[in-house]
Amino acid sequence: CIRDRLYNTSTILMKFSLTELETFSKGTEVFMAILDDNGNTKKLNDKWSKKLKFKIEEFTNTSLSDFIHSKDEEKFGEALTSAKKNGKECHVVLRFIDKNLHSFSFQIDFSFKNEEFYLVGFDISDHYQEHQSLQEMSKLAKIGAWYHDPIRDETFWSDEVYRIHDLPVGEPMNADKALSFYSSVSYTHLTLPTT
Repeated sequence: CIRDRLYNTSTILMKFSLTELETFSKGTEVFMAILDDNGNTKKLNDKWSKKLKFKIEEFTNTSLSDFIHSKDEEKFGEALTSAKKNGKECHVVLRFIDKNLHSFSFQIDFSFKNEEFYLVGFDISDHYQEHQSLQEMSKLAKIGAWYHDPIRDETFWSDEVYRIHDLPVGEPMNADKALSFYSSVSYTHLTLPTT
């Protein structure tokens, strides 16, 4: 599960100094950053530079919000506040804009310790694009749509599916819970064979 990988990596990251971050992050697909207590970038691994096409120096001592889609800047600020105030890890999806004005979605965990923010994330752009398309199609056609990603073990329901089942939109969903809403006959068609 992505969340487990993020949590484990975030916990490890907090134990590293700025120089050790470079060594630790080599050869990984994880986006890592250390921010000061105001949200300004102190250090990040080269994944950010490669993906967003900015030089590492362009990130340094700059607020990471400068690289975030304007519609997600508030969410970024709220994540920083939540991680700092509550002392708990905060999980968000943020859209970043590269130098060519392309948008990428990252799932990021924020942690706060020793007056620094530790960010660990994964590029989920393809996954997020599918999610948004499914949501839009469901809204336009006024039908429910859902999918389950067995690799990530994530289940997504459109707002319409929540309404069909009289559940609050956005209630956490997993495969077992989702399948419980279907009859036993339907359930056999929806269940994947195990090996």
